[in-house]
Amino acid sequence: DESDIIIENGELKVAGTDKSVPWFQMALACYTAHNLPDGMEPGLKESAFFDPTNFSFPAGCYICEVEVDPETGKTEIIQFVAADDFGNIINPMIVEGQVHGGVAQGIGQAMLESCMRPVPSVHHRRLSTPSPMRSAATSWKCRHHHKPFGQP
Repeated sequence: DESDIIIENGELKVAGTDKSVPWFQMALACYTAHNLPDGMEPGLKESAFFDPTNFSFPAGCYICEVEVDPETGKTEIIQFVAADDFGNIINPMIVEGQVHGGVAQGIGQAMLESCMRPVPSVHHRRLSTPSPMRSAATSWKCRHHHKPFGQP
């Protein structure tokens, strides 16, 4: 009976017995299909849909401090600060990469695409090439009362 199967510590166990199979061995047996019952197709599949009762709406704020030479239009980024509500982060390296990529794309779009004004002026051209980006990332984990996962 399915209700007798307990999954814990990387094994599938039969409740009330000492029988167990490591998870990887069970998965391999499902795909090699040497001993499956008649009519059972090989493979191991499961799907589910998570429908939260309280949706999360992430928020963020990005602030860029620049200095612009009014004569030449040369623009220098002095400081860029990003603050985001990510919820519980599963893989910090991916999140950091996403933020760095978004910041780089936003700076590139703002600094290198045409900025047109109705009346020709010194700003009637592409802004100057931005200075190289320097990265200094710091993060804090904040608890959010609407997010059920990971709360104590």
